[in-house]
Amino acid sequence: MHRFNRTKVCWLPYACDPYLHRRINQPLRYDLAFVGHIPSPKSRIGRERRKLLLSIGELASKKVFIGNAWQHDMVALYNSSKLVLDISRSKELNWRVFEVLGCGRPLLTDYREEVADIFKNREHLAFYSSFEELIELIDYYLTNDAEREEMARKGQEECYRAHTLDHRVKTILEETIGFKIDVETVQKKIA
Repeated sequence: MHRFNRTKVCWLPYACDPYLHRRINQPLRYDLAFVGHIPSPKSRIGRERRKLLLSIGELASKKVFIGNAWQHDMVALYNSSKLVLDISRSKELNWRVFEVLGCGRPLLTDYREEVADIFKNREHLAFYSSFEELIELIDYYLTNDAEREEMARKGQEECYRAHTLDHRVKTILEETIGFKIDVETVQKKIA
């Protein structure tokens, strides 16, 4: 076993993959979508998520998708939804934030300081802190199409600007072995 004498630590959050997480031309079939795990009634972790999802599922006037999907099916679901919902299980920064923003869709997410450190409320995404506030945001963005789509556009721009897998590889290479790389140049050569 090797011992490393370096004490440097850096934060490396999740990211999006622009080759997968992108805007595709899909008809908007859902008002709101949640793609993710629905905890069992016995689960202690995720109790709030389950409660919120059950309440959302009862919004009779809205077309809502709640369930699982992976890879291309997930991307298609996000792209066919006017709004996408994120409910963290334990107040963590998760993949869903980057996946949804990478797909260029508007995200409503529970407030977490980690997310607020890298994305701006009501510019890149919208935070809620209660069920009542979430319902207000859903109603607001469903009736303000231009504002909803502008937030989605800005969220995707910010995600692509600083939060792609290429950016994370760049950070790893720079922080571990000092190798400098220009992400934009690499992305242009690949495209």
